[in-house]
Amino acid sequence: MRERIERAGDGDRGDPVDRAREQLRAYCDFAATRPGHYRILFRRPSEAPPSAPSPVIEILSLFQRSFERAEAEGRRLRLPADRAAVVVFTAAHGRMALYQANPTERSANKLPQFIDELVALVLD
Repeated sequence: MRERIERAGDGDRGDPVDRAREQLRAYCDFAATRPGHYRILFRRPSEAPPSAPSPVIEILSLFQRSFERAEAEGRRLRLPADRAAVVVFTAAHGRMALYQANPTERSANKLPQFIDELVALVLD
């Protein structure tokens, strides 16, 4: 998942808003097409120490870097980049949990609109 998100945000191609959308699409696509792997990524063993690395931190940092880059390229953020990353991740994670609970075609068809709206909430 991390590699997909990184690839989606890499390069100097296109608008920074488009790159942020592509990263969210990569996240949602992974969750939708690999639900078992997705659930395992976010399962934290009860015996894991609190300081153990978490994929959440990696994903948050990818989104944060994307927003920082967008801001450096002249796009206005509605929130600081670190908080924008948390908002985007939390919303996408929740949306994918709902999708996995009810994986209908109608629900899948609404994902692109959800991603567009989510990015619009944090990037001007």
